[in-house]
Amino acid sequence: MAAVGRHGHVRAVVSENIAVWKDYLTFHLVEHYAGVLPKAVAAEHFAFTGTILAGASQAPDRGEDAIAATNGALGQAVGQLYTQRYFPPQPRRRAQAMGRT
Repeated sequence: MAAVGRHGHVRAVVSENIAVWKDYLTFHLVEHYAGVLPKAVAAEHFAFTGTILAGASQAPDRGEDAIAATNGALGQAVGQLYTQRYFPPQPRRRAQAMGRT
């Protein structure tokens, strides 16, 4: 695949065979989502990126990864809903006042 520079991206898209682009995009799609695909895919991904490239000896726990991803995507929103529902207004105001001082 031709190098894609700041101004060469259109030339690269037009000049490359569609099969090459399909392979390129498929690889990057699988690589991006490898951690949430079936265990066999995640294990192969870790075998290369985790072990060979990063030198890790053990793959992260898939359950912990799922929780981290969920917290990353929803953490603030869920925290706000939890606070509104389960944290009474008076203690909330006291906590906010302590945070300001």
